[in-house]
Amino acid sequence: MTTSSDLQLLVVGDAVPSATETAFSRAGIRHRPVAPSDDAVEPLETGDYDCVLVTATLAARDDHAAIVELNEQFPDLPFVVRIGPGDESVAREVVTTGKTDYVRARDLEEHGDLVVQRIRTIVAANQEHSEVSDVHEQVANAAATLTAVQDATTDLDRSAEAKIGDVLEIAAERLEYPIGYVTRIDSGTQEIVAVTGDHDLLQPGATDPLGQTYCRKTIESDEPFVLEDAREEGWGDDPAFERFGLRCYVGARITVGDEVAGTICFADEQPRETLVGETQQATVNALAQLIGYELERDQYEAALERSKRRFQSLFERAPDGILIHDTDGQITDVNRAVVEALGYTEDELLSMNVSDIEVGIDRDDLLEAWGSPPGRDPLSIEGTHRRKDGSTYPTEVWVNDIELAGETRFIATARDITERKERERELERHKTFVESSDDILTLIDTDGTIEYVSPAIERILGYEPTDLVGENGFEYVHPDDRDSSIADIEWLVEASDEEMVLEFRFECAEGGYCWIESSVRDLLDDPDIGGILLSSRNITERKEHEQQLSALHDSTRQFIDADSKEEVAEIAVETASDLFGFSLPSVWYPTDDESELALVANSAEHQQLIDEAGANHPSHPRDSWIWDVFENGETVVRSPIPREDLAADVPLRSAIILPLGDHGLLGCAARGDLEFSDREVRATEILARNMQVALDQIEQQTALRRQQEFTDDLLDSIEDVVYVLDTDGDLRQWNRALGSVTGYGSETIASMNAADFFAGEDTERAAEAIEEGFETGRTRVELEFVTTDGEAIPYEFIANVFENPDGDPVMAGIGRDRTVHVEYEQELERYKELVENVPVGIYRNTPGDDGQFVEVNPAMVEMFDADSEQHLLDQPVKELYTDPDERAEFSERLENERIVSEQEMQLETLPGDPFCGSVTAIVSEADGETYFDGVVQDITDRNAYEQALAEQRDRLEILNQVVRHDVRNDMQVVKGRIGILESHIDEEGMEHLKEVQHATEDVIELTETARDLTETMLQEQEQLQPVRLDRYLESRIDTVRSTYDDAVVRTDGVLPDVSVIADDMLEAVFRNLLQNAIVHNDKEIPEVTVSTHVDEGRVRVRIADNGPGVPDHRKEAIFGKGEKGLDSPGTGLGLYLVDTLVDTYGGNVWVEDNDPEGAVFVVELPTDSDHA
Repeated sequence: MTTSSDLQLLVVGDAVPSATETAFSRAGIRHRPVAPSDDAVEPLETGDYDCVLVTATLAARDDHAAIVELNEQFPDLPFVVRIGPGDESVAREVVTTGKTDYVRARDLEEHGDLVVQRIRTIVAANQEHSEVSDVHEQVANAAATLTAVQDATTDLDRSAEAKIGDVLEIAAERLEYPIGYVTRIDSGTQEIVAVTGDHDLLQPGATDPLGQTYCRKTIESDEPFVLEDAREEGWGDDPAFERFGLRCYVGARITVGDEVAGTICFADEQPRETLVGETQQATVNALAQLIGYELERDQYEAALERSKRRFQSLFERAPDGILIHDTDGQITDVNRAVVEALGYTEDELLSMNVSDIEVGIDRDDLLEAWGSPPGRDPLSIEGTHRRKDGSTYPTEVWVNDIELAGETRFIATARDITERKERERELERHKTFVESSDDILTLIDTDGTIEYVSPAIERILGYEPTDLVGENGFEYVHPDDRDSSIADIEWLVEASDEEMVLEFRFECAEGGYCWIESSVRDLLDDPDIGGILLSSRNITERKEHEQQLSALHDSTRQFIDADSKEEVAEIAVETASDLFGFSLPSVWYPTDDESELALVANSAEHQQLIDEAGANHPSHPRDSWIWDVFENGETVVRSPIPREDLAADVPLRSAIILPLGDHGLLGCAARGDLEFSDREVRATEILARNMQVALDQIEQQTALRRQQEFTDDLLDSIEDVVYVLDTDGDLRQWNRALGSVTGYGSETIASMNAADFFAGEDTERAAEAIEEGFETGRTRVELEFVTTDGEAIPYEFIANVFENPDGDPVMAGIGRDRTVHVEYEQELERYKELVENVPVGIYRNTPGDDGQFVEVNPAMVEMFDADSEQHLLDQPVKELYTDPDERAEFSERLENERIVSEQEMQLETLPGDPFCGSVTAIVSEADGETYFDGVVQDITDRNAYEQALAEQRDRLEILNQVVRHDVRNDMQVVKGRIGILESHIDEEGMEHLKEVQHATEDVIELTETARDLTETMLQEQEQLQPVRLDRYLESRIDTVRSTYDDAVVRTDGVLPDVSVIADDMLEAVFRNLLQNAIVHNDKEIPEVTVSTHVDEGRVRVRIADNGPGVPDHRKEAIFGKGEKGLDSPGTGLGLYLVDTLVDTYGGNVWVEDNDPEGAVFVVELPTDSDHA
């Protein structure tokens, strides 16, 4: 259902006036304008529009024709048409189909809120049209049932028992019950009088104590007694259920006179799939009344038979007029009621013909009816009798033919139905009024007393109108909404002549509360009404949908913060329970061997059912239908579910099964046979998709962590010193060997510069080697390590420069001890051992098309799946390439360049299995021969891993955009509604409203910070360039001044015309610092001063405030992720974002104390000399 806060309109004609434009903005209504001459069909066919607002001038014939054609093409879409003076007839010609409403041109110009309400009303009415159709269908079925029953009971010659049997068979078939029976109740005993259907205990003549039957409850009330599922409604232990086993039951009591004679009942041993509605109950009640009438008439006829001698007395005293006439219409006898009704004497009437008094039916038609064969069914007609004074009145006449002395006579019983006709006309007028309104119309006085409520109250809230008339309506409003609703209506009466829209919870007849939206108008001064009129509709479903969306957003944030797949499963179960009211959600993951799906998380009620079934470890094996759903990857909805398809013997009947990619399944189950709505299915699919993204993220984070641990272990396993330096020479990473050689601990090393490990001239030489390495990309130097004991150890250092994952240049190198010199053979042996044990393939081969391997290491043998080293040496080199031409190109390049590094090539093992290899090779000379010496590394897994990381980044970016978009949109709606509510909230509630407003602004700010931080963290590489500092800084200062008009923001001097190396995210740095200076300020008037200073290729921006300041022990920690200011709201991400961005720009940020109070945040950035 489209909510009032996200309606989409197509505006055909003139632009929307500013008053209506403002109202649309407050109400969150989006609209698209098109001219009548433009093609408006295309946006209606491709877009999701809820309504067409026609603002065109209808008197213009071209516009007129275009709108007529548009309405004919989209007859089911509601139209709201602007009319000016005299436009009413033209508007009716323009829009002829569907639901239509009109707004005055003046209302568009001046009363935008009224236009919004008109649009919301007609859209809601259009959506509820299908519900009214369902009610009409039920009423039609009930009418057909009663008509069929009426036809079966009109034969006056049949006994009451025979008619009751016919009634049961007809009603049971049309009401779709397998069992129907009629009972006689006498002295605490139930006796079956008639029955249809098959049940061993329900047979004609069978008797049972009344206390062991449902009928004991049926006879207690005028309304039918209904059980839709006796077991679920607490009747499982009742003697009636235990004896008869009837789970579904509806019964009504039969009365003869004022005495209870029995019951008519319809039942089923299974629960009903559809609810027993009010129409069906009314039908059963009508059947009970009909049978009561038949029994009463049967008793009357029996008494009449026993009292034939009293016939004339009864004839004379009958309240209805009775006359007897022959086949020509000549009156032969009349009773006293006829004489009194017509004003003639008895003798006068006996000399008259029926056609003399019946003037509503043609005489020829009467003669034709009297000429019908004897013995036909009684004739019922409505006519018009004329009195002696000439006046007329409507009558209902029942005509029976009889034989008297061998001649055919007709007995006509006439009843004056003047009052009934008037009631029928009044009822028809009332019905037309009620059926034309889709809302509940309520009239209350100033105290809230309900003076009138329309019958729609019964359909929407379950009350009879008489239940509420005279009651105080405010007593039915939820206590949390009552005071505000009273205050709003009092304000409307005292201070406003506009229409007001209220939302509140109202108690339903069956218990609980429903959300109601009411349009309220003060009509106390209207002499014809004299009250406050409310037009109301049930918006519970819309409210529930809004709550579901909010819960989905909350669960998404929890998914992002989850540390394990099990935690994700627990969050999903909790969300499914709270979001949809599912009491039996569960999550299933495949086992390590992928032989089955195992339960990892479920609700408490689901676990209780499993415990009761004795299933300690429920699972779904590979050959189960659940596993098929998991493999197919498509959502499956099942209802009912056969017991044999369940993992344990638990009473689950309906479920939505949602695959989670390769991770498993989410199940949302229920006990009964449910028909899940499309909205429920879509919402659970969103939950499952969010859950799958979170599970993918956890798997990727786990893989990254394991890779990091592997790298650390690998480095620590190397005996030589391995190190990584930044451009300042500070150590960023090292292996265990560095501490073992020098004697320094890890904490000490973390604070040291590379030059600190050397003494004397070596200190300067170390710094020069680092500088040379970052300039040329490679360095080699021989220096002496100085240990903590003062020992000097000669070392050779070799390093290369590359970029780390953040894009910063770093130097990675290895240090090798040169103390011990061994003979060449020992060195060669150590080299050979290294080659044989290194986890990459190393080889030497001859060049040329017929090149052969000369040497290979064990890793090479294993990589190409050779049986032995010799097996590989016997193979031509080109046979190991998937494409021999690629080998030829590689050889040619190597011969020309003498060295080729990390060239990716498609190789294959000797059995023919392809893989991706990274080959680094050089051309070497030995004993006058040329060789290719190279290293081969299998990078198939690495490439796949890099691809997975790229996909993860894409999914995380999409997830961030979706979450930020939804949260920001919802907060903008909340912010808009707060503005509307400000004029409706008293002083006591205004403080709370301000808190809500501040919280909303905080969330909006958070989405902006989250956006900036995500874009910073997810950018693949730096895209920095010279940007004007003053433009970014000045624009943020102007924005803050306009946003916080209660703060003083000044600049100290002129902002410098310098450029810094940055990007568009620079504005986020100053936005967060300026906002923090104001938001976290504890002064009544926050004061912020911005100053700048340029010196030797650096520019320093100082943002000073008069706030509480920052304690010394927090000055560094405050820039950490998640750190917050003292007693401050928010997440702390803002300063973390500032620190991250400034660091990316090669600058620094810190905080100082302001004099005499407050804090100064300092941002120092390098300037671009070419653009200064």
